[in-house]
Parts: sequence; C-alpha cells; structure tokens
Amino acid sequence: MDTEESQAPKGMSKAYKPITYGGKESAEWLRDHLGVKHDGRAEKGDFLRVDVEFDAVEDTIVGCRKHNTENHGRLLAYVHVGGRPLGENLSLAIVRAGRSPYHVKYGRSRL
Repeated sequence: MDTEESQAPKGMSKAYKPITYGGKESAEWLRDHLGVKHDGRAEKGDFLRVDVEFDAVEDTIVGCRKHNTENHGRLLAYVHVGGRPLGENLSLAIVRAGRSPYHVKYGRSRL
C-alpha cells in the first residue's frame, strides 16, 4: 500500500520520504483495525490469523519471492485478515478507509 510514512527507513535505504502526521495516523488506524497493541503484536493469548496470497505462484519460496518482488525490493502480496475465503482483504479495507490511494499507473489489481 502506498501510504504516507510513519517511521524512518531502517538500514541503508536511500528511498526516504519524511514522516507525516497522516502516516502516523494511518499506522494507528491499522493497529486499531487489526486489534493489536502499539508494537503490532496481538494481545497475550490472542492470535491474528492472516493469509498471504501472491499473484505469481511458484513451486519454491525463492521463486515466489523472485516473481513477487518489485523494483525497490519490497514483496508484493495480498493479505487476508481472518483467513480466506471469508477473510477481509486488507488492501481493499485500507483504500476504502481513505488511508491509501488506488493507483492504476502500473495496471489494475485483479481484485
């Protein structure tokens, strides 16, 4: 998702955008939406079930990473909260909540 930044990049990343109030607000919205603590972990004894789905499916993890990584080294995937098929598509929830724009510049999502 292309949201505003909420924290500085780690490591030697040269792609740096400034941290914004909107980024911090979006990170807080996501934690509230998922029902997790401030550090992103579930409450003790609780579990957050997610399924990760890729567009290009390969036989190996290495092949899957190779075909689903974009130009900046980020892994691209669909995240379903609560498991599929009834789980919520997190990307769609973020766009519907107004926390990220829906870009068509690189093609449309199959969803």
